[in-house]
Formats: sequence, structure tokens, C-alpha cells
Amino acid sequence: MSHADDTPLDGTSDDDVLADLFLRAKQCQEREGTARQNMREDLQFAEGDSRNNAQWPDATLATRDQERRPALTNNLVRQHNLHVINESRQNKPGIEVRATGDGSTYESAKVFEGLCRYIEYSSNAQAAYDTATYYQVCAGRGWWRVLTEYADDKSFDLDIKIRRVPDPFSIYLDPDIQNYDGSDARFGIVFTDTDRRVFEAKNPGLDPVGLSSGLDGSDVWVTKDHVREAEYYRKVDKPDFLTEMPDGKVVRDSDMPAGHVAAAKAAKLRRRKSTKTVIEVYKIAGRQIVSRTIWPGSYIPIVRCMGEETFIEGKLDIKGHTRAMISAQQMHNYFYSAAVEHVALQGKTPWVGAAAAFEGLETYYETANTTNLAFLPHNAFDDQGRPIARPERAQPPVMAQAFIQGLTISSTLIMDVSGQHQANLGEPSNEKSGVAIQQRQRQGDNATAHYIDHQAQAIRFTGRILIDLIPKVYDTKRVVEILNQDGSRQMVEIDPDADAAHQKMQNPEAPDYDPQAIASVFNPNVGKYSVVADIGPSFATKRQDAFNAFSQIMQSNPEAMKVGGDLMWKNADFPGADDLAARWRRTIPPNLLSDDGGSPEVQKLQQQLQMLSQHGNAIAGQADQEIAALKAQLADHATKEELDRYRAETDRMKVAGGIDPAALRPIIREMVSQLLQQPALPVIQAHAAEDTLHAQALAAGPPGAMGGPMGMPDAPPPPQQEGAPQ
Repeated sequence: MSHADDTPLDGTSDDDVLADLFLRAKQCQEREGTARQNMREDLQFAEGDSRNNAQWPDATLATRDQERRPALTNNLVRQHNLHVINESRQNKPGIEVRATGDGSTYESAKVFEGLCRYIEYSSNAQAAYDTATYYQVCAGRGWWRVLTEYADDKSFDLDIKIRRVPDPFSIYLDPDIQNYDGSDARFGIVFTDTDRRVFEAKNPGLDPVGLSSGLDGSDVWVTKDHVREAEYYRKVDKPDFLTEMPDGKVVRDSDMPAGHVAAAKAAKLRRRKSTKTVIEVYKIAGRQIVSRTIWPGSYIPIVRCMGEETFIEGKLDIKGHTRAMISAQQMHNYFYSAAVEHVALQGKTPWVGAAAAFEGLETYYETANTTNLAFLPHNAFDDQGRPIARPERAQPPVMAQAFIQGLTISSTLIMDVSGQHQANLGEPSNEKSGVAIQQRQRQGDNATAHYIDHQAQAIRFTGRILIDLIPKVYDTKRVVEILNQDGSRQMVEIDPDADAAHQKMQNPEAPDYDPQAIASVFNPNVGKYSVVADIGPSFATKRQDAFNAFSQIMQSNPEAMKVGGDLMWKNADFPGADDLAARWRRTIPPNLLSDDGGSPEVQKLQQQLQMLSQHGNAIAGQADQEIAALKAQLADHATKEELDRYRAETDRMKVAGGIDPAALRPIIREMVSQLLQQPALPVIQAHAAEDTLHAQALAAGPPGAMGGPMGMPDAPPPPQQEGAPQ
């Protein structure tokens, strides 16, 4: 597909587009102004520390600074947020594609899924998801985008990419959407700060200094180093007609080649009015449109990852995990600062004693805190010989019990409002048994499960965008790489003109499988598909869990290694594990592998026997046809002798076949040579090779073990003649 920039938009003036853009931007600002301000404050609070003091109100901080009182920050909120964020990283939802009809198959759905997975991998979509999740939890909403980019500098082919949005406040999306994933959005606006030199190189002749203030009302659209640009996506409904073709297909007039519409009208085909929705994309710098394009997909390619969204008396509020912990965290900071202040204001711990006890020894006591003295003398008697008590340290500063209780209460409150308690955070608590710990962890997971669920909805919508885009972007024949769930890769040829949705070219399980060769041919235009998002551990985590489980089984039951050791090594993650699994598999008895067809040798022998049986049946069938034709010919010529001879030959074949089906071979060879009236050397040579394979099959087991020779039913043993050897 050629790049969208090659498709200009016609019929809409710059002034009309800008007026529409400014109107919608103002609508978003009015609807989300308060919510965005709350999000900013929540984000700042979540990242509060001793340098930015973001968890202290400005007025309180100024007063404490003036009074030279401490304003300390002990941020507990961040760890609670990171627990949710990192939990989502370990259980990242994956895109799953399901075939739903119109020629789609399970295999084609897996190719679609593998292609989506490779797009994620090549785009480093994990970084986009993680960034959005961070803002979702800390502030209430994060974003990522789906874009198309040229495959390389020398190609006209486009690739699909998933890109991160580092600033959650740089995007406006239609505030009137009803679907939680935003799939029904009618417009979206993305702000981007571009390096000024890059902007001037991409837009020669356009002076950014002359651009007026931006649509957000700010005057920072053009600075010394950057130029702010806006990308405006909007859906436009254009009048169209639907025509029902003679084969039952429904086609839009806008999709028909030139001249076909008139032919459809002349043929009086069934037609009705309709609309066609297209997505227009405008790039604006200041108040000037820099470029106009058409987006090939059906959705606004902006994905939002929501925390919590509420409407109270018509006012929108957006919040994440931080909001509920703010008061408890501020209480903790107050108690923490007050406790430190209280201890700091108490006296130091000097030596206390009679003045006579120190007389002449002051140097020892003045340096007692800085010098490692071997002994500390004192005057034991006064001038009259009366004893003097020895000097002692004063009681050290003691933190008030109220502060200790306050810190404990505030820490507990943070856990209560977040739903995350000590066991859930990995800290020791009063839970003793493993079941009790798991129950507490499950409570914490339930309290924050909606964040992971909302992320799954966003990733599912991303899958829908990809499924919609792939047939339109990959619209020419090309070879692409897909990524399987286990991390292995396959080469797939995308052919929009292929007859079927999927055609297998190689078997990945075959010994001669070449990962660099084309594994299948895929037509993304055939079939319908749906998308789900599976929440759970990654494949690598599942593989590690499986290896640990196998290891425990093998340790408790070493005999299990003899029958399942290959499965354990197959799930191992060290270099050479696959080779070890393959070698171990060869030591397992073939009958234990019957669930997958046995060992490779047995599978190969079974295939050979099946081919031999089919070949023999084909020759026998051909002989029967020739015999029937000759019977008819002999009847016409009334040659009773010939007929009797062939009848006898047939009877002899029946008797020989009843004894041993393999005995038919020499008779069939002779009859084929006679009937064809030509040398049958190629057939004889083929049968000689078949005899060798047949003998090998018989040597592998009793004749009835695999259904008799050549795969035929077991025949009863021939009757023994008197005097015949037993």
C-alpha cells in the first residue's frame, strides 16, 4: 500500500477544518478541564519526594519553611502504585484472534494472531503498554497510538506500529463516546512537540515564527528549539449507494471501478442510499494546515487505558489508585515530621554529676563522644574525703508514644484505602499458613483487578484496530514474519489474491522444517475474525512454572523420568534443552508415545505401509476393471474357453487372496502384463520395493498387530493338509 500522504483530501477549506478543530478542542477543554487538573495533582502527589515536596500543600510548606520546621516526605503511595503496575507487567493481556466465519479457519486466525504479536514485538509495544499503565494507575488515564510507517527508506510498503504516548495530557478524544474502550470516537487530537530543525526540514518554506498561537490558547507553540504540532483525526460521513450484485455481494458505488455504476443502474440491480465513513487526518502547526491525509482504518487509532471514570452531577472526574491514599499519606508525613521535630528539640545526652567529680578531668569528658578512650576517670572523694557519686549519662531523647501510634495508624489507613495489605505487598504479617497468605493476596488483587481489566479492554481494542488495518495495509503480495506464542518465528506469504484464507506450505513438526522458508500462504481479506484479550502469565512464565512442576514430580518419583523426562526438558530454559528433550524422547518406549503417533521411526513405517496398501488396492482395482472388460468381450465373441480360463484365474485369485492377500501380487503382475500387452518392468520394480517394506513391517511385530499384512484384515489360518509340515 502506498503511504497515506499520497492521498489528498478535496472539498474542504482550511478555514472550515480549523473552525471545526477549534470548536472540538474547546469542547474537550470544557468537559475535561477539572478532571485533567485533578489528574495532574494526583500524578504530582504520586511522585512526591523530599526534593519536590509535592505531597505538601504550598501554604503549609511555606509556613514550615519560614518557621524552620521540618517538612519530610516518606512516600508510601508510590510502592502501592508500583505493586499494581508491576503486577500488570507480569500478567500482560495478549491479543487472541478467533475465526468467526466467511472462510476463516483456526489456522488463519493463528496467523492473524501471530502477525499482531509480531507487530507488537517490532514496535516495542510493551513500552507503550507499560507507559500507559503507569499513568492509568498514578493519574487515571494513559494512552498509546497505532500508526503506519514505511518499512524502510527504499520501500513503498507500509508497516503497522504501536507507539507510546509519553505525555498523557497531550491527547484529546471525543468526550461523547459511549464505549469504554473509545472505539466509537468520532475525533481525536494529538499534540506533539517537534524539534524545530526537523520541522523546518520536513516543511521547507514554512516559517514557524510566523505561525500564530496554537489552538489550545497557549503562546508556546513555537519556541527556540521546538514547534508544537497537532494531528487532527475526524470521521466524515459521505453520501454513497449500495448495490446488490447478481452473485449476492453488496458493493458500494465508491468501491466500484469507473463505469460499473452506470452498468449497475442499467441492469436495474437492487440499490439503496447509504453513507461511507472515512477518517480524515490533518496535521496543523499553529493555525496552519501542514498536510492532509486519509487514514485507511475504520477506527480513530488512539487507544486509551482508563483507571476510573465517574460522572457526578454532570461533572467528569478521572482518577487512579493514588487519589484514595492522599489523605492517609499526608497524615503520615505530618506525624513523621512532627516526631522527628520532637526528638530534635530535646536536649542532647550530656554527662551528669557533681562538679568535684569532673575537676581536673574535663578533657576526658569533653572528648568522650569523639575519642575511643580506654577508661574514663572521675574524682571519687572531695577535699574532706567524702565519697562523690560517679557521673552518669542523662536519659536519651524519647519519641512520644502519640507519634508512634500516629505513624502506625496512617500506614494502616493507606493499606485499608488501597486494599493492599502486608501479605499482598510481600511483607511479613500475622498470616501463618500458605492458604491464609494467598487469601490476603487475593483480597489485594481483587481491590485493584479493575486496572488490569481496563488494560485488557484497551489491548483488545488494539487488536480490533490491527485486524481492521492489516488487510488494508498489507494489500500486496509480500513475505512477512510472524511470532508464535512460544516465541518461535515463521515466515508467511501474504497474498491478497489467494483462494483460501490459509494454505499450509510446511509442517513445523516435520524433521525437515525450514524456519527460513515460507510456512504458509495467508489471505487477510478472506473470512471474519473477532478479538479477545487473555489475561494471565506470559508464555515464558507458564513455561517456567511447568518446568518447576515437572522437577518436583521427578524428584518425588524418579521413575517418572523414564516416561516423561522429554516433557520436562522441553520446558527448560537453558541452552541445549531442546536437544536434550529430543534425545531423551528416543529412550522412551514407542507404546508410551502412541498418543502422538509413536516414535518417528514408527510413524514413518506406518506411512509407508499405508502408501503400500493404497498402491496395492489401486492395482487390484485396475485388474478387476480389466477382467470385467474382458468378460464382456469374451461374451460378445462367444469364446467359452477364454471365459472359463479367466473365471478359473479369478477363482484362483480369490483362493490365494483368502490365504494371504500378499499372494495376489504375482498374479496381478502377470495379468497386468498380459492385459496391457507391454512390458511391466516399472510395475514389477515398484512391487519389489514394496515387498522389502512389507517384510520390514512384518519383522516389527506379529502379522495381526497392525491389522494384517498391507493393512488388510487378519485372515484365518489356512487349513493344514495331511502330511504337510507344521
